[in-house]
Parts: sequence; structure tokens; C-alpha cells
Amino acid sequence: RIVNHFRDAIEHPEWLKALGSRDRKSYLFIGGTGGGKTYHIKLIATEVHDLIEEHCGVRHSRYVQCDASQFWDPYFGATEQKINAWAKKLEKLGSQKVKDRDGNELAMPILMVIEECEALFRSRGGDQHASGHLFDRVLSLLLQKLESAENAIGVPIVWVCSTNRPD
Repeated sequence: RIVNHFRDAIEHPEWLKALGSRDRKSYLFIGGTGGGKTYHIKLIATEVHDLIEEHCGVRHSRYVQCDASQFWDPYFGATEQKINAWAKKLEKLGSQKVKDRDGNELAMPILMVIEECEALFRSRGGDQHASGHLFDRVLSLLLQKLESAENAIGVPIVWVCSTNRPD
């Protein structure tokens, strides 16, 4: 499905527009440690890059990956700075123009991968340490920055998140 979404965006953007298809697609990969989630994501990324190279003649990277825990920092304001810097990198990648072999500009989606996504969420079963608002604040800021980055770049983002926690 993910590769086909890229294929449709490249080969038939008018179809997506005519159907009123939502540009944002989201996928969640759940499985135990060592179960192949990351391998599967990298395989998808390779297929996407092969598809892009087939249509553009050049291998453009449209893949962004991070571990959700990378955003956390114990110092005041550092978490926000990390999220802001990450959103700016996303905007920079999204603003890069991709052209096909004939020189036509493509609205090429971005494959956004967030591994260990459970690091963004409050632990289940209550808030024993009264710090749940900190989790909410970081998640809220991340979603806000990603929404504005997505609007700024004007290309679809395909979200893939992974977790080894089935709960």
C-alpha cells in the first residue's frame, strides 16, 4: 500500500485529486523486538527509492527516520529546540523540487518513519509521578510542528510508526 501510494502520486496525481483522496496516510507496525519491523520499513524505503529513480532518472531521498526518544531532553527548552530543528529539516526536504525525466515537477510524498513511537505517549495505568502534562506538551508540540511543516511543504506525507508494545 505504501509503495502504491507513492506510485499513484507520481503516475496519477490527477486521480488522487479527482477522488478527493486524503494526502496523509498513516501506518503502525507492531511487533516484538527482532520481529522485522525496521527491516520491513527499510525494504519499503528501498522500493520507494527505486520507484523514484525509475521515474526521475535520479535517486532522490524522500525518507526521514527518527527514534521518538530522541526528542526528550532533561534541560529546560531543549526538547522544544530539538522538535523545532527536526521540523525545519522536514520542511527543507519537502521543499526540494523533484522532477521527472521530462522535467515536469512532481509533488513527491515523503516517507516519515518514527520508531519506538510509544516514547511520545504517557505511560498507561495512570500518572504515578504527576508528569503526564510533560508528555502531553511534547506530543502536542510535535504534532503542531508537523502539521505546519506539512502545510508549508505542500506535499503528502506517509507516516509509518513502529512499536514493540502491543498495548
